[in-house]
Order: sequence, then structure tokens, then C-alpha cells
Amino acid sequence: DEETEGQQPEKKPITPQMALNIFRHIATDDIKRMGLSNDYARPEWMIITVLPVPPPPVRPSISVDGGNGLRGEDDLTYKLGDIIRANGNVRRCDSEGSPAHVVNEFEQLLQ
Repeated sequence: DEETEGQQPEKKPITPQMALNIFRHIATDDIKRMGLSNDYARPEWMIITVLPVPPPPVRPSISVDGGNGLRGEDDLTYKLGDIIRANGNVRRCDSEGSPAHVVNEFEQLLQ
């Protein structure tokens, strides 16, 4: 067809959920051919689906001014807070029935 000749095929982004689904459906024989193990290294285990967040007592505040009372958080604690807030926004938008593009924007913040 002359219209489609020379055109790039349409690109479709693969969401993390789609990738996880693809990995889950890889046959046992194919996993072995890839050099992985069904018991110790399945492809779907390489996608983080649960992010363990340490509780505040494990991530205590640090002294900012040499012990004169000012306390602060390290960069990792701030980043964990950002992730928790972004995840809350995704859940809230999803439960409120927000438009798909809004939910997708918040999901992209988590990537």
C-alpha cells in the first residue's frame, strides 16, 4: 500500500502491568532456554510489585545542627515520602473515576 509505505509502525507504550503479564505467561521451557530458573529466577520476579517501606523508627531523623535540637530527614526518607504521596494520588484518582490521562500522569511519576 502506497499510503503506509515508508511510515513507521505505530508505537504503543507498554505499561508495567502489561510487561508483568507478558513475563508471567512465559513458558517453563522458554525460561530455561533464557538461562533462568523456574525455582530461583522467574522473569516476573524482576518487576517490583511491592515496595517495602521501612517504618519511621527504622528511619530516624538525623541531627542537622550538631545536636542543638534541629532535626532533619535524609534524602531517602524524603524520596520514600514522595513515592507514598504519588501512590496515594494514583489510588485516589482511580477510586474517584478520574480521566485515564490524569491517572496515567500520576502513574508515570512512580516510574
